[in-house]
Amino acid sequence: MGIIINQEYPMDLKTMLGHLNIESNQSILNQPVYCGGDVQNDRGFILHPYDPADKWLSSYQVSDELNLTSSVDILEAMAIGSGPTSSHIALGYIGWGPGELETEFINNLWLNCTVNLDIIFAVAAVDKMQAAATSIGVKLDSLTSHSGKA
Repeated sequence: MGIIINQEYPMDLKTMLGHLNIESNQSILNQPVYCGGDVQNDRGFILHPYDPADKWLSSYQVSDELNLTSSVDILEAMAIGSGPTSSHIALGYIGWGPGELETEFINNLWLNCTVNLDIIFAVAAVDKMQAAATSIGVKLDSLTSHSGKA
């Protein structure tokens, strides 16, 4: 499974919380909500920095620096300003069947980079793909649509 991080939904966190009947603090920021993928897009996923003190009900440590939480308790905390310091809220996810993702890698359909919290949380959606490519020394406008095997 994967979470798309560069496609904004036409709604913000405050609106989403309203749909979930979660009261929110008036000072809550108009944080964007992203389209995480077309699988179960009625389900929310929150990427946030890993903190060993966090005790969210349904949370998975994705890397040394990053957690993925899918329980409503994190949204309730965010609604009153006591959630994670940074977060990326996504509805839905993308998924692959057995061997599909591996085949995509073999066919050079992916550029792979390490987790970068600045790109996830601080870079605008339209700039995330180029920022990730730049982190591994790639200029997207220099790529060709044809691939080969040398």
